[in-house]
Amino acid sequence: MNREETYIIGIDAGTTGLKSLIFDCKGRRQACAYREYPLRHPTPDAAEQDTEDWWRALAETVREVLDITGIKPGKVAGLSISSQGSSVAALGGDLKPLRPAISWLDRRSPAVERPLGLSSQELFAITGLQDYPGWTQGMLRWLMEYEPETAAQAAYYVCTGDYLFFRLTGEIISDHSTASRTQMFDVSRLDWSDPILDAVGVSRSQLPALGASGSPAGAITAEAATSTGLLAGTPVMLGGFDQSCSALGAGVVDSDTLLVSLGTATMVETCCNRPLVDLERRVTTSMHVAPGLWMIQAPIMTTGVVLRWWRDTFAPEHNGSYYRNMDKKAAAIPAGSDGILFCPHFGGSGAPYWDPEMKGAIYGLNLSHTQAHIYRAILEGVAYSIRENVEVLNAMDISVKSVRVVAGGAVSSMWRGIIGDVLGLPQGRVDELEVGALGAAVLAAAGAGLYSGVLEAASAMAPKVHLAPYNEENHRLYAPNYKRFDELMERMVSGSMAKCPPMEGAAIGKGPAWRTAGQALASSGA
Repeated sequence: MNREETYIIGIDAGTTGLKSLIFDCKGRRQACAYREYPLRHPTPDAAEQDTEDWWRALAETVREVLDITGIKPGKVAGLSISSQGSSVAALGGDLKPLRPAISWLDRRSPAVERPLGLSSQELFAITGLQDYPGWTQGMLRWLMEYEPETAAQAAYYVCTGDYLFFRLTGEIISDHSTASRTQMFDVSRLDWSDPILDAVGVSRSQLPALGASGSPAGAITAEAATSTGLLAGTPVMLGGFDQSCSALGAGVVDSDTLLVSLGTATMVETCCNRPLVDLERRVTTSMHVAPGLWMIQAPIMTTGVVLRWWRDTFAPEHNGSYYRNMDKKAAAIPAGSDGILFCPHFGGSGAPYWDPEMKGAIYGLNLSHTQAHIYRAILEGVAYSIRENVEVLNAMDISVKSVRVVAGGAVSSMWRGIIGDVLGLPQGRVDELEVGALGAAVLAAAGAGLYSGVLEAASAMAPKVHLAPYNEENHRLYAPNYKRFDELMERMVSGSMAKCPPMEGAAIGKGPAWRTAGQALASSGA
């Protein structure tokens, strides 16, 4: 197939909607289509989705991008899927869903009374994942305890991308990066962990086979061709976890570059060429979709959503230009927001504290402060939280040299600038906002043989990066404010500020705290 006349489809199956994008072989977007789907809450702590909503969104958007562009299906060399992590669907013997899929946002697994039989340290040493109710293994344990009849009928448990791959190809197979978000995968051995499977009560036969991201593992079936408009036999390559696909699409394939995905929540991540795990369990380790690489990831649970909360609560009559207008007003406020500190952990904290009880806070207010001060403090609070996790990376001997900001927050040059100034690193954006779908397209292009491998495809299809230097004066001004922020977070962990000592003591993230997963596993005795 002539590369210049060939196209690739990258699909991004997110938490609340799915996008299909069609790219040429240089990574240039040709068209994008999007469909939302609901997240249902049968109880306050439950979060579920209909797998048919996922499939309908995929089929409709693929058809739409073909229609928009007029590209003939025979010109599509292949496709791949970037997908939300750890959400799981149970399939019966007829390969039909037995119940709605359980979302990674579900919070019912802590109610499980049956002990797992493995300590948190042992789990972390094997999987690289901190205790958290959003991992697949906890959801399966909840299912076995509270819906035993469903669990007894389950022939397969599959994640979002796995299910969509099955609907396209008829094959039940997963990739390493997706499996590494289940808390049942050994990040050193690149395989399901038998000790964890035994503890959970899941057999290997109930889980997908595993393969490398970008490998051609199936082809469009006649039934899927009818639904999507693609040709039967079109190759489908294994995709990956959306944050890892985003890193690939943004060109983050070495430890020199930090990716900040600044959306409703924020993911701070970089990569390394060995399976490092943080012995203090502050950041997580997962597989990259690029070969021979692992991701070190630090989720911050509520960031962009806090900015939206501020807007909707205190400026309910806002118009569509609210953020742009507030950026202009906040730009007139000096770095440090005249003493205000903002804690963005409105739904509990992720990395590096992993404290589900932590709350949000605005600290240091006086009568001279304005709405613009607080708006800027919100942006700075997120940047300080990012810096806390970068300091953890530094403690693990990972030293990033620049930052790439993607997702919705990347639109704000002011927010990007604050992040760069707080970190003391050059920061920038990439031309293609949908880097998850682009990462999937890179995997598809490599698997289709259009390039010699994933890294060559990533280089050839990489979007342009616009880097800007940080402001040295602002970085100097931010230093004492960051120290105050770090001390404030220490005081807020697992308790009210009133119960904590005065703002003294060291911040976290300063000590030696990494080993390879294999070393950690050996020391754990697992």
